[in-house]
Amino acid sequence: MRRVGVAAVLVALLAGCGTHNGGSSPTTAAPASAAAGSAAAGSAAPGPAPAGDSKAWCARFHGDRVSNSQLLAQTFVPSMTPDQVHSSFDKLIQEEQALAAVAPAQLAGDYRVVIGDLQQVRAASEQAGWSPDAAREKLFAVIMTEGHAQAVGDITAYADDHCAGA
Repeated sequence: MRRVGVAAVLVALLAGCGTHNGGSSPTTAAPASAAAGSAAAGSAAPGPAPAGDSKAWCARFHGDRVSNSQLLAQTFVPSMTPDQVHSSFDKLIQEEQALAAVAPAQLAGDYRVVIGDLQQVRAASEQAGWSPDAAREKLFAVIMTEGHAQAVGDITAYADDHCAGA
């Protein structure tokens, strides 16, 4: 039961969901191309420490929730092609890095953990030929770590405390 709960929290965080239903309409940007995404997301470090503010972060956090959820799902749906899995991972990592860039400073460490974990899952998926099964297997192994659960919890708690009207 605890595995399912932690998995649900990760999916919610990576999807940019939080626990609120407000926010702007999601964008439906197409996934990045495999070549551009690989250079940008696959080898990029988790990024600089966020220097944003609560208002900007909350708006983006809520605005990205549906598109990030779709990207996450696309990384391990069995019917996805290797190119689609690759592209979805790259775009998801880019979106999380953009969210981290506008996040308040107290979330910097949490975003480093989440983005680093996504990059680990991406690398394992790449080594397995962008297999959706490999992506799912590595994703669930990563989300079961205490550090990841703590980072997800911290980000979600911040959203709950600071994004009520966003």
